[in-house]
This record gives sequence, C-alpha cells and structure tokens, in this order.
Amino acid sequence: MDINIKERMQHYNVTGFSMTTIMNAEISMAEQYGLNEAGTTRFLNSHSIFLCLFTE
Repeated sequence: MDINIKERMQHYNVTGFSMTTIMNAEISMAEQYGLNEAGTTRFLNSHSIFLCLFTE
C-alpha cells in the first residue's frame, strides 16, 4: 500500500504529523510533516512534542 502522507494530511485537515518507528528498542525511522501550529510558519522538527501511541 502506497500512501501519500501530505495528501492524507490535506484531506483530513491535519496541520502537523510526526511518525517514528522503533525496532529492537532503537529508533529506526523518524519523519515530521507540516507545521508545528496552524497559522504559523514554524515547521515540525525532531524536537517537536507529540502525544505518543504504541502499537505492536
């Protein structure tokens, strides 16, 4: 399945999105998309704070 994250963000009106994959207790991938806050020009970065969700 090929998902275009930026298209999905626009479709659901999401301002910012961060995704991190952890494998074997280490971060294997971390990506940030969009803005830190709607109405600003502050882009997300690796220091932006989000709620965390764990799945297995």
